[in-house]
Amino acid sequence: MIRSGIEAGLFSSAKGSLMSKGSVCKRAGWGVKIAAFGVLMLGMAAQASAQIPGPGPGPTPGPSPGPTAPPVTVNQAPILESFQIRGVIGDYYVAEGYVTDERPEVCVVIFSGALAGYSASVAPDGSFSLSVELGPGEGGAVDAQAIDDAENYSNVLSTVVFTE
Repeated sequence: MIRSGIEAGLFSSAKGSLMSKGSVCKRAGWGVKIAAFGVLMLGMAAQASAQIPGPGPGPTPGPSPGPTAPPVTVNQAPILESFQIRGVIGDYYVAEGYVTDERPEVCVVIFSGALAGYSASVAPDGSFSLSVELGPGEGGAVDAQAIDDAENYSNVLSTVVFTE
């Protein structure tokens, strides 16, 4: 229980109340003027705050929060590193190459030119391969481009296939 106006002022200061010179302390209900006791209260407040211990050493560290989440990466466009077409036997040809991406297995290589309408899935190691049969006169320029699941397109590589 608060017994005097001085203690009422200290109580109000401890709770964060801001009282100016000449204001009335209404918490205790006595109507004591702070101005009369201002110097005395400031001295007592300084003495009281000097006796209040500061914060302790802090919380005791607990167990490790576990593994941290991997950094978020932005899905970059794939890079078509290599592309070639080679004859296998007769009218059969293989279009093959290599794609670099964060997740190459979600990429698809699309072809245009002499192989328009064809596509090849990319393996987890980044390689792709497509076997096709081309008759005489069906050769020509072929473009290849990779696309990933976020619809990011790679660079375009071109080659020419000659058929007999």
